[in-house]
Amino acid sequence: MQHFWFQLLVVFRATNGLLMFKDAIQSFSEMPFD
Repeated sequence: MQHFWFQLLVVFRATNGLLMFKDAIQSFSEMPFD
């Protein structure tokens, strides 16, 4: 059962990282490049 929780934690951290990465990309693309 411990392996299941470890896998869940890895998936959660990966999803969280992807969401943060998407937010960074969005705010970066909204910056003016003049």
